[in-house]
Amino acid sequence: TFFFALSPGADREAMVVYGQEKLPAGSQYACVRTAKGHNTEIALPARWLDKNQGKPWEALRINVAVDDFDGPEDSGSQIWWRPDWRTPLTFPGSGTFKRK
Repeated sequence: TFFFALSPGADREAMVVYGQEKLPAGSQYACVRTAKGHNTEIALPARWLDKNQGKPWEALRINVAVDDFDGPEDSGSQIWWRPDWRTPLTFPGSGTFKRK
């Protein structure tokens, strides 16, 4: 288990990457601002998935959370693509991609 924590910048060089030294070797990522928010792209090396699954990878479970702040005084909220796995709202298979 690991996570990518990215904060968008005006360009790729200005983005903030939390824990970059802990990310799988060969990972690629970008998080840049757009007129309406941000675009984020992440690529993991298949060999890393194979190694961690002990065989050619078959499935990958991911989730995406965005920290949303409406202003400098806003305490923020977290918007999840699928329910947070640490809550009772999660369900089996949520965010799972199977290799074909």
